[in-house]
Amino acid sequence: MRKFVGNYQLRDLVIGLVVLSDLSIVDIRELVLSKEQIRSMYPKLDLPDLVNGEDWKEDLINHLQSGPSAVYHLSGEHAHKNAKTIRDSIRQQFATSNDYTSKLLENLIHVSDTQDYESEYGLFFGKE
Repeated sequence: MRKFVGNYQLRDLVIGLVVLSDLSIVDIRELVLSKEQIRSMYPKLDLPDLVNGEDWKEDLINHLQSGPSAVYHLSGEHAHKNAKTIRDSIRQQFATSNDYTSKLLENLIHVSDTQDYESEYGLFFGKE
């Protein structure tokens, strides 16, 4: 299986999977995430992690702030389920081992939980 590297190839992969899933891209924003946005997306960052330690948290924040993130607003039948399938597919391709880099790559694709959709939508696209 071909490994994709670089922002453009990953973006093309995501868009291709969105199209194959019969979803529509309503909006795409590229932005550098603030710590507040990241902590809103990952509330576990504010909780103690007795199993994995604390180092990964700051590494994740730094990684997510190291450049622009592409934020997609998708719509279509079963959009949430299909977006999770896309996320899982990309994670399987990129996070192939248990090493430190793969653990960071696991977090490259985020899908809002259904109960978090409105608040996360507001973080990136403003009020609906």
